[in-house]
Amino acid sequence: MDELPPLGFGTYDDEDSQVSAEAVAYALDHGYRHVDTAEMYGNEDVVGAGVRASSVDREEVVVATKLAPEHLAYDDAIEHAHASADRLGVDYLDLLYVHWPDTTYDPGETLPALDHLRETGLVREVGMCNCRPDQIETAVERLASPLFAHQVECHPLLQQRELRRLAREHDHYLVAYSPLAKGEILDVPELQAIAEERGATPAQVARIEAIDREKRVVDGPGAPWQQ
Repeated sequence: MDELPPLGFGTYDDEDSQVSAEAVAYALDHGYRHVDTAEMYGNEDVVGAGVRASSVDREEVVVATKLAPEHLAYDDAIEHAHASADRLGVDYLDLLYVHWPDTTYDPGETLPALDHLRETGLVREVGMCNCRPDQIETAVERLASPLFAHQVECHPLLQQRELRRLAREHDHYLVAYSPLAKGEILDVPELQAIAEERGATPAQVARIEAIDREKRVVDGPGAPWQQ
């Protein structure tokens, strides 16, 4: 995988949205080429079914998932990466993240496990999520594999300038989740004014802003129907 598509279909479930295989297939059939899930979400099997149900070839879809914080010791990380691939019904994971660098996270164990998974072919690229700048520096320094992506909450109300600088410096993607700040950003007067001037919705302007700032974006599970 040389590049990460600009817009990813996120599959985090909350009280207002339920991910289905049909929603994943719909997203892929209407242009998405990046699907983001996680062990913690409990829906990898549904996401995998949606990938298979779509009309898009598997090789054209970036399937990303994340190791849960309690499964980051060396042997556990390897075991649970294989379990994620099995639940997704795929022969390989395009991108495997560490979901949160806490609980059982130890750079001396977790990062070598990511290297092993990449070397053995189960994982194409490795990434981190929700890291402080010093944790990104450690990952870049200690991984034998290149760090491919760092996923973190990022939007105009939380711009993550230092993490964006590190992404440029170390040549990895910064993947923004919650690009609309759970709807809070839609009420920002400046954004509303820009949207009106451009003949767009505030949500569209926010997504364009995120992609334009050298980032990739993971939208929520309702994304195909959002304005």
